[in-house]
Amino acid sequence: MLNKILKFFTYFILFLLPIFWLPFSFEFLEFNKLYLLFFFGWFGVLLWLLKEILIDKEIRFRWGLFDLLIFIFVLFTTFSFAFSADKSSGLFGIYGRFNNGLLALLAFFGLYLLIRNNLKLSPAREEGEITLRGIFNSLLFSSFIIVLWLYFSLSGLWLKIPFLQPIAIFNPISPSVESVAAFLSLITLLVILRLLIKRELKKVGKIFYISFLILSFPLLLIFDSLSGWILLGLGLIFFLFISWRQQVFIQDPHRLIFPIFLIIISLIFSFLNFGNLLTGFTQNPPLILNLPREQILNQRESWEIALKVVTSSVKNGFFGSGIGTFLSDFAKFKSDRMNEGGLWRLRWDKAGNNLAEVLATLGFTGGVCFLLILLWLLILAIAKKTEPELISWRVFLIGLVILQFIFYQNMVLGGLFWLGLAIGANLVLTKEKIFPLRDCPGIALIFETLVIILALLLMAGGFIGIKFYLADHYYQKAFLEPDLDKKIGFFQKSFNFNPYQPYYQMAFAQTLVLKVQQEIGAPQEKQNQDLIQNLANSAAALAKRATLLAPGEILYQQNLANVYRDLGAWEMAIGAYQEALKLEPKNPLLDVEIGKIQAQLGKINEARENFKRALAIVPQLDIAKIQLALLLEQEGKTREAILELENLTRGYPLNAEASFHLGRLYYNNDETDKAIEQFQKAIQVFPNYSNARFSLALAFERKGEFQNALNELEIVAGLNPENEIVKQKIEAIKNKLKEPEIEQPSPGE
Repeated sequence: MLNKILKFFTYFILFLLPIFWLPFSFEFLEFNKLYLLFFFGWFGVLLWLLKEILIDKEIRFRWGLFDLLIFIFVLFTTFSFAFSADKSSGLFGIYGRFNNGLLALLAFFGLYLLIRNNLKLSPAREEGEITLRGIFNSLLFSSFIIVLWLYFSLSGLWLKIPFLQPIAIFNPISPSVESVAAFLSLITLLVILRLLIKRELKKVGKIFYISFLILSFPLLLIFDSLSGWILLGLGLIFFLFISWRQQVFIQDPHRLIFPIFLIIISLIFSFLNFGNLLTGFTQNPPLILNLPREQILNQRESWEIALKVVTSSVKNGFFGSGIGTFLSDFAKFKSDRMNEGGLWRLRWDKAGNNLAEVLATLGFTGGVCFLLILLWLLILAIAKKTEPELISWRVFLIGLVILQFIFYQNMVLGGLFWLGLAIGANLVLTKEKIFPLRDCPGIALIFETLVIILALLLMAGGFIGIKFYLADHYYQKAFLEPDLDKKIGFFQKSFNFNPYQPYYQMAFAQTLVLKVQQEIGAPQEKQNQDLIQNLANSAAALAKRATLLAPGEILYQQNLANVYRDLGAWEMAIGAYQEALKLEPKNPLLDVEIGKIQAQLGKINEARENFKRALAIVPQLDIAKIQLALLLEQEGKTREAILELENLTRGYPLNAEASFHLGRLYYNNDETDKAIEQFQKAIQVFPNYSNARFSLALAFERKGEFQNALNELEIVAGLNPENEIVKQKIEAIKNKLKEPEIEQPSPGE
């Protein structure tokens, strides 16, 4: 009975992995899949040990050189975590990913142990054994649901079901199409090969396989992902080589026409942008082509960053920057190319391929070990002769190896990779260490103790996991809550349930700053100075705590600087920004922020130097050019400032801030008509630009156009309902509208 439970439980895990998600957490995909794989995987290991002890009365543990490599890799990863300064990202992974931390690796390792020690490859199998056929069916049924899900999303059917609208997502694998394309390419490859090799396939099975291919291939065309085409094409090329080597189709070579055709298609679409080709025929492309795509870090940059990390210090050479810390690596070691165009605004938390990320975060020890694992798997899949039915799985393993060189890892792709490692380990002859329990009560006691410890660890992990899940649930509620007081309450609960997640504390600190600003904006008689001080102290403390939990993470250091800046702690803000520059030396915005504060403090020359440094990093940085013009105004050189901003608005006509400041200078220089023109330009670009609308109202008031002024002020009041200055100005304009109009003499009188 326990054999059957273990078998179906394992299939259930593999079936759920691609489709599992829950709407109760802020990050609804990777976070929930991590919980699924970690707790279900290790519970499966517990069931396996219980089966061995209670039913078989012996412990059978499969062991080989490949398993040793796996254990060494896990050990090196643990060392990397131990030597990493950022324990938070190292344990949980970067917030939003959750697949690149130590917990994710342990979840994958649990799945590996479960499959490795329970998979049976021999044709003569007993009832209740885990088989490749069962694994394939679990993945295929799950993939079929994914395919149908995608068609529902592309056609907009999810949005037509009222009760599903609030929780409708594009797909349960990834928010973008690139990961889905990689997954579909792997499963499509496996289905094609099973269909070609399995000659005695039942009619129902053949219909199901063909139906899947008919539905999945158009999706690959629509998604048009380079990594997906490379994966499919190279996989089929290796299939042709292995088939020729084993002479599988010597009697019927015409069956290879279909894979050859698909190789040609993959080659064509690897160079042809199918999406652009379709949209080129129409000015209004169909909704089905407006897909959520992801900008992936290019391969050259990924490898350059990885090499810079491992050569930056002895510690990084051995153990890397630490598991889960690629965002910090990118911030510190990105090349000047990443500041060209609009790329300087972006930060990547993952490399363009998994191998480069492993090298950067785990160093040469982890990187070389991981590369040996890939080479072993590749050589095994290509060189080992097996029964024809296993060729499809060998090509599947080759596809997983290829994926490590061309694409990053998420929970689904990572789960498939470690499933492949377990299958690959079972393709070779390995030793099976047997510990008989009947004749060795001492050994039995040891294993029973280990089972009890594992069970207790799972129970303790479950208790902590529930708390952390509730923390993310309350973070989600806080993120969606518009009321500041309720938002703070939800953030407090989130912090109480998980005080070790710096991302929550960063957001909590930002919300407290908003509350401080709201209190300061209230009428003087309603202000509570003690409350304002307590809120400010709490915001600063939370922001500081986040940097202590993740000391190498640029997000939290920059947030600390922003909090100090918004609270008016100028010198502390400058110090925090300077620390942030050490973590991300090629971020021009940090120099701009320092310069803005120095300008506030009257340090004109220091401010100008910081703005020039920002422009040296990104010469087209318009915000730095605006600040240089404002320094001229601060020095009393108004006309020069106006000339600079006029040039700037001609070069950047869509820059609302430049238009606003130019309008403000025109207004102060009594050029009201020009001021109105610039304020209106700013509003056209950014309709909710409160300062521009308020200034436009003042310009209209100066010209006597009180109704226009009132219209603008009412919009500003809608955007800032608690602002007393706006309320007072509205009343003043209304009073002017009530005054009788005085007839103005004509110019000739």
